[in-house]
Amino acid sequence: MKILITSDLDTSVVTGVNTSVFNLKRELEKKGHEVRILTLSDSLHDKKGKENYRLGSFHIDFIYPGLSFTLPRKRRLTKELLEWHPDIIHSQMEGATLLYAFFLSRKARIPHVHTWHTDYSHYFHYLPPSYLLGKKGMYAILRFISKKFDMLIVPSQKTYDEIKIHRMHTPLKIIPTGIHFELYAKENPQSRNKIRQRYGIAENECIFLFIGRTGKEKNIEELIRYCDSDRLKNIRLMVVGSGTNLSHLRQLALKSRHPERFIFTGLIKPDNLPMYYHAADIFVSASTSETQGLTYLEAVASSLPLLCRNDKALKNIIKNEESGFIYNNRAEFLKYASKLCKHPELRKNIAQKALLSIGKQYTDKAFTQSVEKIYLKCIADYQRKK
Repeated sequence: MKILITSDLDTSVVTGVNTSVFNLKRELEKKGHEVRILTLSDSLHDKKGKENYRLGSFHIDFIYPGLSFTLPRKRRLTKELLEWHPDIIHSQMEGATLLYAFFLSRKARIPHVHTWHTDYSHYFHYLPPSYLLGKKGMYAILRFISKKFDMLIVPSQKTYDEIKIHRMHTPLKIIPTGIHFELYAKENPQSRNKIRQRYGIAENECIFLFIGRTGKEKNIEELIRYCDSDRLKNIRLMVVGSGTNLSHLRQLALKSRHPERFIFTGLIKPDNLPMYYHAADIFVSASTSETQGLTYLEAVASSLPLLCRNDKALKNIIKNEESGFIYNNRAEFLKYASKLCKHPELRKNIAQKALLSIGKQYTDKAFTQSVEKIYLKCIADYQRKK
C-alpha cells in the first residue's frame, strides 16, 4: 500500500502525536508499505524532502500558541502527491492538514482514516472569551467533519466515550498507540550518572520525573505544590519539556519553600529522552487531559513506577498499588510518594509488574498490525461503493 499520513505538528517536537506517527511509519515500512508524511512548513513556502512534504503556512498564535494554518489549493506538491497515487490517507490532527487531507482524498478518490488524539474539553481555556463558538459550537464543527471519515480511530476507551457523548456517529475503532519498548528498556548506568551530574543531583536524592508539554492542561502546578511539602525529603522534581506555561511554572517553583527541588530542562531531543527516564526514580503526572498518555508507557518500558492522578486514560495501565499508584488528592500523593522514595525494592517490584501486565498490549508492532487491518478494510469497502 501507499499511505499518506498528515499532521499539523512540527516533526522535530516531542509529542504523543509525533511518536504515534513515527512509530506507525517505521513499522509500516518494515511490512513493505510505502509511507509519506504531509505536515506544515515553518514559512509561507512549500518544502519537500525525500519522504516528507511541508505545506507553506502562517501562524495563528492568537488561537493557540504555535498553531499554523494553510488553505487547500492548487500547488506543485498537490500534483506530486496525486501522481504518487496513494491508496489511503490517514490524518492525525483536526487542523489545516485535515482540510488538505479532505481535499486530497476527494481528488484521488481514496478512503480517509483519522485518528482522534485530543480531548478538547481541556483546551477551551486557550480561546479568547470573545469567541462566539463556545464549546457547543466547537463540538458541532467536530461532529460535522467526523461524518466525512471512512473510519475514526481513537486511542482509548476514554476517548471513545467522549466522542459518543458528543454524538459523533462515524464508525469507531479503539486502537491504543504502541511504543518501541526496546528503545527505552536499555538501561545505561553511565547515562544515569551523566544526567544526575549535569543537574547537580545527589545519588541519594529521589527524582520525580515529568516528561511532556508544559501547557496549562498538564496540571504541572499541582506537582510543584505537592513536591514542595516538608513531608518529602531528599527529592527533586524534574520537568522535561517546553510549552506555553513553562515561564509561569519556573516562577511558581522559585516562590516555593524549596526552590532547589525543581529542575526545568526545557526541550530535549527525542533521541536523548531514554537517558532522562533512566536517570529518574519515579514517573509522575497530574494530568487528566490525556487521551492515552504515551509517556506513561515509555516510563513503564524504562522500569519506572508510575504515580499519577486518577484518570480514565489510566484504566488499563495502572492497577493501583500493584503496577503503579493512582492518587486523588494531596494526602494520597504524599503517602504514595513517601512510600516509593523510602523503598527502592518496592519501586523495582512495581515497575516489573507494570511491564509484565502491559508490555505486550502496547507495542508498536501490535499497534501497526491493527491499523493495517483498518486500512485494508477501508480500501475494500471504498472499492465496493464505487
